[in-house]
Amino acid sequence: MTHLPRSLFLLLGGLAAALAGSACNTHSSAFPKDFKPVIVQFNLETPRADASTATPLPLSGQRIPYDPTPVLTEGDIIGVKILPTQMGSCAVFSLTADASRQFYLTSGAHQGLRLVVTINGVPTGVFKINEAIETGTLPVYLEMSDADLPDVVKGMNATCVELQKRLR
Repeated sequence: MTHLPRSLFLLLGGLAAALAGSACNTHSSAFPKDFKPVIVQFNLETPRADASTATPLPLSGQRIPYDPTPVLTEGDIIGVKILPTQMGSCAVFSLTADASRQFYLTSGAHQGLRLVVTINGVPTGVFKINEAIETGTLPVYLEMSDADLPDVVKGMNATCVELQKRLR
């Protein structure tokens, strides 16, 4: 499994903290003063772990134990859009070129496992890895109401845009 280099992981953590601080800063020109960053992470399932220690998903109650080290973070995402389907609304995450290449290798090596999507630390969705993903996009049905999804996606996009600006 490929992990982020420690320095990049620390940078992302620092940026997340800075974003959290800027949300409270009334002088910030990047966001409205009531903006709260939406921190998204994709964590790989650990099937041999004790499922009783996993946090349940909000609607299904499904418990999936996962590695606390994310394989993808909000810094790897360049945008999220909502795709209406017959099964409800689906959030489609588009990855940066580097993250797409990294995830192609990760998804090829971990077929059959699931990714647990956390939003602000709360498990909110699952993506099953059935094949090596070459497209750089991940469609995920998030366990939330269709009414709440647009605001969450808007927050994810605003957070991703700010992070991409700061990472360049």
